[in-house]
Amino acid sequence: MIIEIGNTRCKFLDGSVIHYSSYENLRFLQFRLSQLSNDKKIYYSSVNSAKLEVIKQLLPERKDSYIDIRNFITAENMRNFKECAHIGADRIFGVLGAKKQAKNAIISVDCGTATTINYYSKQNEFSGGMIFPGYMTQKLSILSKTAIQLQSKQTQIDMVSFSTADAIHSGIVSNTCGAILLAVEKVTRNESQSPTVVITGGNYHYFANQLHEMNLSHIFDPFLVIRGMVSVLPEEVQQQYFVKW
Repeated sequence: MIIEIGNTRCKFLDGSVIHYSSYENLRFLQFRLSQLSNDKKIYYSSVNSAKLEVIKQLLPERKDSYIDIRNFITAENMRNFKECAHIGADRIFGVLGAKKQAKNAIISVDCGTATTINYYSKQNEFSGGMIFPGYMTQKLSILSKTAIQLQSKQTQIDMVSFSTADAIHSGIVSNTCGAILLAVEKVTRNESQSPTVVITGGNYHYFANQLHEMNLSHIFDPFLVIRGMVSVLPEEVQQQYFVKW
């Protein structure tokens, strides 16, 4: 089994099927883990050590079966991987998953609790990026600091909006899409060609309309990080898993 442990939820790849689970209800994950034979390893990537421990405690007797997939990254996957020790695993595997879809430079974007924008050069080097609060994190921050009450439930609104609720939405969408566009422009100058932009994450639907209106060519891949995780595993292990395109 392969588990991607995020801040808000986890995903796990069981053969060729990807499941999503909140940390409030891990019963199905616990059941699937209990069905694994003793010789089966549990490969994981985690951005939250506390959540990792919660999952390990589902079956304490199997704690020794967990293997950090980050240990399989080599210079063949990422030339400067030794310099990336303090970069989140989701960012690393996001660019590696995106690299499966293009030969040129990559910008991977993960629209989750935080939005991360990551640059992976055509020389197979991780070249940095940006991190800022995600859609819901920004919205909740505004609500916690003001007396505003948001009534709108729309997810696609014009960039310039009238009501306070809609204007907050369009502001968050515009600053996120603007950051993506800025990253594309900078990488295009660095590489002398346009990068391939691959986007993932549960909040992508908030930004999709604006990105299309900006004519920003991009690929949406909901399984981007898990695809990157699978890509660095030994070939005999990779053969046990299939991530749908």
